[in-house]
Amino acid sequence: MLESVQLITEKGNRMKDDYHLPVITRLEREARRLGIKKAKLAMALGLNEREYNYVSDGWEDLNVSCLTSYVHSIFISMGIDLFYVFTGVYRDGLCLQCQERFINRWVNDIPPLEYYLVDHLVTRIRYG
Repeated sequence: MLESVQLITEKGNRMKDDYHLPVITRLEREARRLGIKKAKLAMALGLNEREYNYVSDGWEDLNVSCLTSYVHSIFISMGIDLFYVFTGVYRDGLCLQCQERFINRWVNDIPPLEYYLVDHLVTRIRYG
């Protein structure tokens, strides 16, 4: 069950929470915001165009084995906000306690068998 997280910025404004959207959708929104094409995302994830389209269209889930330290570095160099991609909210304007609550919500939804594959990513996003 998802933990209810209060979506108020430090200035008292309500925040938009996109956590209900799939990770790939949030990744594509970030890419679109930055002017990055889907082909470049596919290449960064190590997927060919057909595989990427299956994931993007919802036929397959994004495999956590694609989310390596190398992919993290590529996305950071592209300017992609991975905190948003994985938690559904932007880090800017959030207090540290709120950031931790959003990260915990995301981590609690990761299946236990997959957690060890993305532990490095969780650590980088938590302290990034």
